Amino acid sequence: MKAEQLSMYAFFTDILRRESAAEAARFARGCGFGAAEILEGVRPGATFLFADAGAAQRTRAEMDAHGVRCACYSVSINILSDVLGPAQNLSGVEVLKKSADYAKILGSPFLHHTLTIGYEPPCGKAQTVADLLPALLERAEQVAAYANGIGLTVLYEPQGFYVNGLDGFSLFYDAMKARGYRVGVCGDTGNSLYVGCDPAAFFERYAAEILHVHLKDLHIENDKLNRTSTTASRRWDMIRDGRYITDTLLGEGMVDLDACLHALDRVGYAGAYSLETFYWNNLSVSLRENLLRDREYILKKGE
Repeated sequence: MKAEQLSMYAFFTDILRRESAAEAARFARGCGFGAAEILEGVRPGATFLFADAGAAQRTRAEMDAHGVRCACYSVSINILSDVLGPAQNLSGVEVLKKSADYAKILGSPFLHHTLTIGYEPPCGKAQTVADLLPALLERAEQVAAYANGIGLTVLYEPQGFYVNGLDGFSLFYDAMKARGYRVGVCGDTGNSLYVGCDPAAFFERYAAEILHVHLKDLHIENDKLNRTSTTASRRWDMIRDGRYITDTLLGEGMVDLDACLHALDRVGYAGAYSLETFYWNNLSVSLRENLLRDREYILKKGE
């Protein structure tokens, strides 16, 4: 692993929204990152990150001026929704086509998007990913066709309670591959734990398909009310088996990062590693200090 492969992910977009593209790029560069991943979070009533193509072009100019490339353009979305955006009148497909245009402007080689975020089984009559598969494929194909048509590769990650784990993810991803679209995997080192799957097993299975990586570590407690003193102030999510999960600094959780990295080394992975480092990973120091700590840790791990 080389330093130039590392990308700032968590909170780059927050700084961009709250302050400016120039400040976000300066912050990333000051932390030693020559790349950043932009995250568009689309919910009903949400405001889009970019008002129009001109805003995306201005952001690209500021990032270029500070030597920060766009490693990936990601969208957190429920693709099955028909009521997204400020006016709540855009479908998930329409939002993602617009996002693909912005990804192209920003110079990202990828459009990465989630699929069923916010859905927990059962979703209506859907008990499994197989129940949702026809609708997921129908909409994902529309997005992939458009994104491929403007030169982008579409990435999917194991995420949520449906398209996650080896079985849930493979049903969707393998079907998209079989349909001939230019797609790939965003390898996330933690998300599989939400459904009881070892992330290292996921990386072993899909190493040759992984084109981008989200680096994180996670800690699980049996009861969020009985959590340790060092993790008490963090955000907690419930996972499939009823336990609770939270982000940690790299190396302080239960993810076998060595196994994940070795799987990538085996296939000669040369893509980006985006650090999902959050300020609540260590509340006693700043986000910048947490980022610098995780950056140094993973570079040593990748030697």
